[in-house]
Amino acid sequence: MINYTYLAKLIDIIGALWSMGFQLLFIVGIYSVPIIIAQTRNIKRKKKLTIITIALGWTFFVWAACLAWSIWGKKHGNTTCISGGEPIEGSRV
Repeated sequence: MINYTYLAKLIDIIGALWSMGFQLLFIVGIYSVPIIIAQTRNIKRKKKLTIITIALGWTFFVWAACLAWSIWGKKHGNTTCISGGEPIEGSRV
């Protein structure tokens, strides 16, 4: 005879591990949003923002400040947006 209680416990353990894995991926994804935005926008001092986010981002206030910094921070270098061959007003050439 097969003892189904052990099989049920094994399935419960596997389900719990999958759930923990997805939760961890979700948390890491949310945690790294300021870093991803800073890299995408190519802002100045993105290395400092990355270090601060990794070191102190676990506090909500620092994470929110890093998110604001990544969204509204000054862009680095030539980030010219061209529309129809003409630079958009206010962009650097």
